[in-house]
Amino acid sequence: MSIPNAPLNLKATFYSREETQGHLPASGISGATLLEALSGSGLLQCAIDPDIIPMLTEFTLTLWDGTSVRAKALDIGTAIKGEIIDIFVDTISEAINLGVKQVTAFDFVEGSVESLQTQGEPILLTLTLYGYPDNDPPSTTIAYPQIHQIAGGTGTYEDPVTVAIMTEKNGGNWSPGTKMYVPYLKKYLIVEDECATCVANQIDVWVDSNDTHPNEVLQCEKAWTPKQPVEVEIDPPVGREVITAPFFDVSTSQCRQPSG
Repeated sequence: MSIPNAPLNLKATFYSREETQGHLPASGISGATLLEALSGSGLLQCAIDPDIIPMLTEFTLTLWDGTSVRAKALDIGTAIKGEIIDIFVDTISEAINLGVKQVTAFDFVEGSVESLQTQGEPILLTLTLYGYPDNDPPSTTIAYPQIHQIAGGTGTYEDPVTVAIMTEKNGGNWSPGTKMYVPYLKKYLIVEDECATCVANQIDVWVDSNDTHPNEVLQCEKAWTPKQPVEVEIDPPVGREVITAPFFDVSTSQCRQPSG
């Protein structure tokens, strides 16, 4: 769907950081609350109907009191259908006190994840891992060879590890060849594969493996999969700390355990 080409008069409701309890919005990237955005500390996080305003669209929102703030469509909600917008605030009491307002959205610009990432600040993404046994089909084959002809990499800037994502052409946020750096893994990554089961805010990192020891590989993937989203740098500079040791040593069938 294309972005709106005319201003939209919207009914505004409100939801709070307290309610979400730290959970990421549907886009996988948190924006600013209303007070933060009005003070210039980022783009206002809003939940929208993606049939009205596409996800990641940036726009200006004129509020009920005449002030304007720059916002971004970062979330969705079951009750947000049609010309309704749910604005992110700090507290439940603030959301209740604001009630329902009328706002106008205009100056729409097709957005991206990268537009939220300023001065090298990382974004939060869900991280999973995959290897030979759970590749589809089981193999080292990759959909978009860039540096490697098959899945691999040591994690250095020059030899990043293969990562699979929902690519841009399928509704994701990045294209093949995009480099990333994950502090949790201490490895650089490069998009070289498609992840059919991934969501847009997810990366699936390759674990060195072959057609031997499938159960050990799967257990290693589980050991390295964090319970919470992790920080990821998109298009990182050279010079980040790197551990080149593989997650899984094929020669010994041993899994290197995460530190910390």
